[in-house]
Order: sequence, then structure tokens, then C-alpha cells
Amino acid sequence: DAAAAVIGAVLTDLERQIEAARERGGEGFPGAGAVPGAVPGAVPGAGAAAALAKLLADWAEGRGLEAEQMLPYRLVVLRSLRIAGRPDEALAYLRDTGVDTAFADRVEVVFEQGSALAAKGDEASLRAGAVLLNRIVGGLEPPYPAVYWEAWVARLRINLLLGERVGEVARRVRQLEQRSPGLGGEGTRRALKSLAEEAQQRAGAQ
Repeated sequence: DAAAAVIGAVLTDLERQIEAARERGGEGFPGAGAVPGAVPGAVPGAGAAAALAKLLADWAEGRGLEAEQMLPYRLVVLRSLRIAGRPDEALAYLRDTGVDTAFADRVEVVFEQGSALAAKGDEASLRAGAVLLNRIVGGLEPPYPAVYWEAWVARLRINLLLGERVGEVARRVRQLEQRSPGLGGEGTRRALKSLAEEAQQRAGAQ
């Protein structure tokens, strides 16, 4: 349990670094309208975190834990693969471990599956990811968990990638801000504001 917490903290820090690099427009990092989770594999620590997370999950499985007890370990693996920009591997892990069927209604699993699909970047996968993310943004009630705001970030990025309802992105962010001024915290607030700004720039250029 302590190891899982340490890896989780490392992943959270990596996500902050990635988002900061996106905002700076750093080389090799996607911009605000990029595919959710499509992060370069060379992000420092991301590959190592994924390997450690898998080792931890294998160790936990070796202890004979039940599927419900294993889920937190599985989620750490999925999150690390997403941050490392390995969506195909994340989707394969979901299938191979049976998490996608056994926990199909768990919001964290829906988010990881939707984000991994969207990270593949082709139109069919983007649309499939959007369907899953829509279940989160349209199905939760306050108080909203962190994954609710992460799902909104991923969902609005898909709008920009597909070039669909781009004009509604900024309006949606304003509506969310009226409902919850903090927009889920500093990280998701910055990401949503950045998406709104990009959408407005696109609208102005047309």
C-alpha cells in the first residue's frame, strides 16, 4: 500500500510537469488541443513509473488478492501507461486483466478506458472515447470527484481534435465555472481555461 502511494505521488507530479510543458509549448509536448494522454514516452520517469506499477501489481496478484482488492493496483498501472503515452498497451491491459468487464461501471475505469481510446488519435477511437467520457461528465452529481474534471478536459480536447462544436467549448467552460468556480483544482482549471482560449482563437480565425 505504501509503494502504491509513492508511485501515485510520482505520477501526479509527472502529470503536473506534462501540463506545465504543454502550457509553455515545449518541444515534443502536445498543445491544449492535443489528444488526451498522448504524452511522449521520453517524459522523464514515465516509463519507469509504468514498469514499477506493473511490478507492484504482479506482487499484489501473487498474494492472492481478490479482483476488488486488485483494482487500485490495476488503476495505477493504467494511469502510468496513459501518462507514458502507451494507449494500446493500456487498452490491452484492461482486456487481459478483465478490468474492462468486471468494473465496467466504475468511474475510474471508464475514465482510463475513454482516455486511452482517445489517445490513439484516429477518428473512430476518438468517438469511442467520447462516448465513455460522456458517461462521466453527464452522469455524476456534486460533490464532483477529481476524475469528473479530468473527464471534462479530455472530452473538450476531443471536440477540438474532431473540429466539432468548437464554438461551444468556451461556453461550456464558462458554464462549468459558474457551477464550480475552482473548476476542480488548479491543474484542471488551467487546462480547461487553455482549451477555452484555443477554441476562441479558432473561432476568431474562421
